[in-house]
Amino acid sequence: ELLAGAGLPLPFEGDEKWEAGLNVDWRLGRWVGFAQYVKQDIASLERQGLEIETAFHIPIPPLFAAWETPVFKWLRPAVRYSDIDNDFWVWGPFITPSMFWDWRKLDVGLRIGIVRLSDLTIEYAFNEIELLNGATLEPNEWLVTWRIFW
Repeated sequence: ELLAGAGLPLPFEGDEKWEAGLNVDWRLGRWVGFAQYVKQDIASLERQGLEIETAFHIPIPPLFAAWETPVFKWLRPAVRYSDIDNDFWVWGPFITPSMFWDWRKLDVGLRIGIVRLSDLTIEYAFNEIELLNGATLEPNEWLVTWRIFW
């Protein structure tokens, strides 16, 4: 019933779901990385995705302190590639057309260890989206994320 949508149904058949994937994390000296591959079939709606990321950890000697806590403790330049390939599409309008787009993305960024339990990530994403009509969009974007853990 969920796949039937609000009057704008997906081209599904049956009610079976199948999904398989593989995740790999690695560390080699100052290099860290992650890779993931997923293939799924939900009611004959098939798609697959891939993501791979690597970063290099650069410790910074303590130059500044705030309340006796070192500030700017490390840098971690990173690169990530992502790809989603949908093997289905919908004819006519649908409430979320982005669900059918084939999508590729390359992110380049820098994560900065500000203080213990806090970091700032600045990245630029090169996006490439294939629309159903064969056109390509490239909505590239800057992303900034400040993470605080407690």
